[in-house]
Amino acid sequence: ALAEFDDKAIPDLISRAVELSWVTEEDHYYAGESSNYDFLGACTSFDPKYYSALVESILESIRERDEYNEPSKGMLYLLQGMEDLFAKTVLEDLGSPEETEFILKILDGMDWKPDTDELRAPYLIAKRDWKSLVELGEPAVDQLIRVLNGGPEDDEMVHCATDALVKIGELAVEPLVKALEGGNFNAAGALEKLGWKPETDELRVVFLLAKEDLDGCSKLG
Repeated sequence: ALAEFDDKAIPDLISRAVELSWVTEEDHYYAGESSNYDFLGACTSFDPKYYSALVESILESIRERDEYNEPSKGMLYLLQGMEDLFAKTVLEDLGSPEETEFILKILDGMDWKPDTDELRAPYLIAKRDWKSLVELGEPAVDQLIRVLNGGPEDDEMVHCATDALVKIGELAVEPLVKALEGGNFNAAGALEKLGWKPETDELRVVFLLAKEDLDGCSKLG
């Protein structure tokens, strides 16, 4: 088991495990070529203090890919016992739509479902399930506001997140105001649709700048 190895050997073992996980398929196991599975199985049984490093290495290997197919059986096997850690790690910082789709396939392949609101909100965002996010309500607000930080290439996501926040309603107002104060100018669009009005000159300036209303700013003096 990898728990018997010196700490210095672990990075190389993790690297080898991730490499094997991309190419190990189920039919190898049934054909009697089980050495890869034996090695990957050892990786799932070593000291849990190494799990984060293993998950980060898998995520790095995913992001280095130019294209994605179906997750290999080896990768799903390697992630046994680390499902929640993997989900939390990847859902905190999703990449391109193609990468996100591949990650969702991994989560589905592990039969993983979120069992906390902390994980449910980013999971629903990854799936672009805006209706369920609105139904989730307040626990979804912070994650939806994070989407508003997206750039021009994320216009569709920003629009959908804004619409969801507006549908959630009053519960989203205070977090949106804090986001606006923190420089998230896309929050202004949701606040405007919610009928919010700034109560201080400082907030009025930020709100008008976010809307690129320079005339309005000049009128404030």
